[in-house]
Amino acid sequence: MGSLGIAIDGGRYVRVDSSMGDPYRTVRLRTMRAGQDSAKLDFCVFRKKGPVVRKSLILNGLSQNGDTPSELRLKVERRLFAVWEINVRRHDGTVENLRVRTGNGLWPLLIAAAVLLLFGGWLLFRFVGGGFSGDSRSLVPPAVQYDIEVETSPVQTAPVEPLVPQLPMQTIVYFRPERADLSDAAMAELKALAGMLGEDISIEVGGHCANYGTEPGRRALSRLRADVVVAYLSGMIPSSVIIEVKGYGGSRPLSRDSESQDVNRRVEINVTGGGE
Repeated sequence: MGSLGIAIDGGRYVRVDSSMGDPYRTVRLRTMRAGQDSAKLDFCVFRKKGPVVRKSLILNGLSQNGDTPSELRLKVERRLFAVWEINVRRHDGTVENLRVRTGNGLWPLLIAAAVLLLFGGWLLFRFVGGGFSGDSRSLVPPAVQYDIEVETSPVQTAPVEPLVPQLPMQTIVYFRPERADLSDAAMAELKALAGMLGEDISIEVGGHCANYGTEPGRRALSRLRADVVVAYLSGMIPSSVIIEVKGYGGSRPLSRDSESQDVNRRVEINVTGGGE
């Protein structure tokens, strides 16, 4: 624990020892000049580099005699964990009380944690590690064994039918601007659709375009896209599938926003009949 130092008005520190044998001490301090009405008390802890101020106190109403300096009496009491309790008594009998800590504030927490750990370890050894006096096994009731016969019968499970993909009523593939060739994503969609098209199904393949250029040009490009889709499907679907091909141009847009024309560059494959 550190020693406590007390100074008045920036003067020399009066050092109070932190000896365990003498927890009480009375310190007398005088103001720097006669007739002084107020004074500043600095309380410090002494370190290797010098005193470190921990708390300051301004006292008013000190002047009792204008011809002599005022005298202060401080009763200093050391408490636990390097905490000092100080009573400052003026001439008029009023008292100022304050506390100053001179030690490291972490030490109390570390000591308390160590005590708790030691106590917890002792309890663990006492009650879990067999530290009871006598035979601790006598406190545990003997285990009871039961003979249980379980009859089992074979479980009959219903046959699991394989999942059959359901034919979608509409499939859409998209194209790049001013292009009629199929992208990898479009070919994957068409392969999946071809695997689900059975006998005697009717489909309509309708091509669409973005709202650019002339209407004859849009219709020609939309019909070309539909023909490309039909040509790709022809080698993978039954010959009994009925296909109707149309080119709608830009007459059926999904978006009229000029910045969202990608959804209009498409071919829709709609199931129109059959498949029961």
